[in-house]
Amino acid sequence: MGIGKTLKIMFTNKVKCDNCGSVIIDGTISKSPEYDSRGRVRNSNPGMEGVGLLDTIIYGAKKKVLCNRCKTIERVKKNTEKEMNEFMNRPDVKKQIALEKENLELERENLELNNRYLKQQLNRSAPATKKLQSNSNGKTNFCSQCGNALKPNGRFCPGCGQSVN
Repeated sequence: MGIGKTLKIMFTNKVKCDNCGSVIIDGTISKSPEYDSRGRVRNSNPGMEGVGLLDTIIYGAKKKVLCNRCKTIERVKKNTEKEMNEFMNRPDVKKQIALEKENLELERENLELNNRYLKQQLNRSAPATKKLQSNSNGKTNFCSQCGNALKPNGRFCPGCGQSVN
């Protein structure tokens, strides 16, 4: 039995939900009592304010005290997880997941190939797009054929072998 929880219930005269904190049982006197046909207060025990010994023991012994709303949420959550696990373990769903993974891998490889192709195209068109710079000898720093950078005193392009004038 949770002695701390039991003592808390005894001193506060309230049982609160552990999740949302809403009051489940309020042992204080009702502010809006219900009346029967004779005008007497219904469900009223004069001098018996408080949660009550039985409720104190029951709720104090529980590991988790939940209101009806939180119980419903917990139950729905548990059922949803169970149904999701059952769905994910079906053979047709496993097959579909494997196909989707394979499709994603193929798309990734396709993107890598496209990136390589675009880089090659960019390198080929580099001489046309880059401003050719001259070094001290009057020679350009980039090959006019492939666009690769040239060594300062080199006679041939290291990329394509074109003679540098």
